[in-house]
Amino acid sequence: MKLRVKGRGHGMSAEPNWMQLRTALGGRRVEPGEVPGRGSKRSANEVLGPGRGKYDDTSGATLWIRYADAGRDLSERIVTIRGLCGAYGTVEVIDAYCHLRRSFRSFRIDRIIELACIETGELLDPAEHFHGLRSAGAIKVRDRALTAIMRLLVFMARCDGHYHELEKSELEDVLGRYALRFGGDDATLEASIVECSRLAPSSTDVMRALKSFKTLPECPRISRFAIENCGRIIDADGRHSAEELDWALEVSAALKALAARPA
Repeated sequence: MKLRVKGRGHGMSAEPNWMQLRTALGGRRVEPGEVPGRGSKRSANEVLGPGRGKYDDTSGATLWIRYADAGRDLSERIVTIRGLCGAYGTVEVIDAYCHLRRSFRSFRIDRIIELACIETGELLDPAEHFHGLRSAGAIKVRDRALTAIMRLLVFMARCDGHYHELEKSELEDVLGRYALRFGGDDATLEASIVECSRLAPSSTDVMRALKSFKTLPECPRISRFAIENCGRIIDADGRHSAEELDWALEVSAALKALAARPA
């Protein structure tokens, strides 16, 4: 499917209509599925911070945690990181969206009893994992363009609530095409494949990703690459709902405006 832009002629502005795009996205977010071998339950007497931080480069990374609150009551949750807080290079607090409570919450790192991958259920080392996120971002690679593209494309693939194996395979192919066109080694490619399966971006992440394209030296090329692969992601599972196509066209319109910017 080749995405076309609704209601826009050849004299397109080089600045996207951000308000129109925000309305089309409508506050959607990717909802992770069940974590293999892991549950999800709230503690009996929950005491958690209200969620306070700003979005940062770790936004969208999603994990399963077993957490002990101030009263040592245990809960099991899937959380999507909004930002990591700390001082002197350490990570002390996660500000995240809690999918169990459907609201933003703050979690202290020293109270995370277990940390697991949402895709496989595999236990992760908290210190190592959060250090990697803090130093290199949501997909643990030092490539802002690639991280922005994967936030956008994972949202396109998953925010309709269905994540088909063909969509997953297409996302991996996108990573390979990116490496061929813009550069990247095998280690970066392998890390990206693993970490993009742990992303659960929201419409806010998509807006931030698109706005970050404007700061990239190769904004037009990156935007054209994103347009090309948005269509492939939408086509991958063979399903095209009217709602999905509506906001996908608005995303395409924003990308086309960015692609028209002077290099």
